[in-house]
Amino acid sequence: MIAYKFIKDDFRSGSGDEPAWEIGKKRTVKGKIVLCESGYHSCNTFYDALGYAQGNVACIVEVSKPSQHDKTKQVSRSCTIVKMVNVERVLRLW
Repeated sequence: MIAYKFIKDDFRSGSGDEPAWEIGKKRTVKGKIVLCESGYHSCNTFYDALGYAQGNVACIVEVSKPSQHDKTKQVSRSCTIVKMVNVERVLRLW
């Protein structure tokens, strides 16, 4: 399933506990998946993802079937970044 997320300018996400993301590298979480606690979070639209942005790098991701979701975000066991672009200038102008 295709989804969207923003990552930090150093290509890390969230708390930064994991190494920097690379295009095409699949990551999988073992254990329990809980929205806002564990797993790979993403959104169905870039607009929704912008609400959680901690950096300027917009990503198109491929995620496994979401385990949980709410109105604007979802959490999945696995995630692969398909494409990432630094959109700092666009965000500043917007």
